[in-house]
Formats: sequence, structure tokens, C-alpha cells
Amino acid sequence: MKKRQEYNAMLWTAEVNENIERIYQALARHRARAKDKAGYRFPSAGPSPAHIPCGKKPHRADAKLWQSAGWKELGFTIGESFRYQYQIISSGTGSKARFKIRAHADLDCDGVYSTYERSGTIDVKGKLIDGLLDWDKAKELE
Repeated sequence: MKKRQEYNAMLWTAEVNENIERIYQALARHRARAKDKAGYRFPSAGPSPAHIPCGKKPHRADAKLWQSAGWKELGFTIGESFRYQYQIISSGTGSKARFKIRAHADLDCDGVYSTYERSGTIDVKGKLIDGLLDWDKAKELE
């Protein structure tokens, strides 16, 4: 049983790492294409889905979840079942533009959430500065 939990934790961690990276890359492309760098603001999106999924019962693929303005602007969608709620929190404009990608899950359905975050900022030269992935209770399967 313990091996199965460890295997699930590994798979589910890979899922969130991949999706956070995909969101980050979409934000980087969005920023690179922006014509007005001085007034630029990263798009906000989510949380999608509205509730935090239980890992034992992943959320089904649903194109409607990714139809809000922020997700559409980024061209981001998840086309298969998934176990995390995703959100982008944006603040500031121009050289003070910032974002935080956040993902939450209740991997073993006990009300204790795993949380992943990755942030980004713009430096004084207008270059995107990537923050490191941070997490809390990443393998919460007890």
C-alpha cells in the first residue's frame, strides 16, 4: 500500500510540475509578444476548477474551465483529467508587473491541501525573471 501511495505521489507531482511549467511558458510568450511593455500586465486566471479536486477522483477534462479571459489570452487548457486547481494571480504593470502561478490539491481527500507556487517578475531592463517553484505538503498522502 505504501509503494502505491509513493507511486501516486510521484505521478501527481509530475502532473502539477508539467502544468505549472506550461502556464509559465505561456506567460513568458504572452509577455514577449506584448507591444506596450511599459503598460504591460500579466493576465490573471482562475481558480479553475472552482473547487479543489480530490486526488482519488480527478476532475474530468472540461474545455469550459479554460474559457475565462486570462486562460484564453494564454491559450492554456488541460485536455485530460487532472488533480489540481490552477490559478494565476497578477499585480502591477510595466517593470512592476508580477505573477504567481498557484496550484492546490487534496491528494488523499482528507481536507489537507498540497500547494505549489511559482512566481515571476520583470527586472529594470524589462526582462522576465523566473522565481523558483515552491511547495507545501507536496506529497500529502498520509
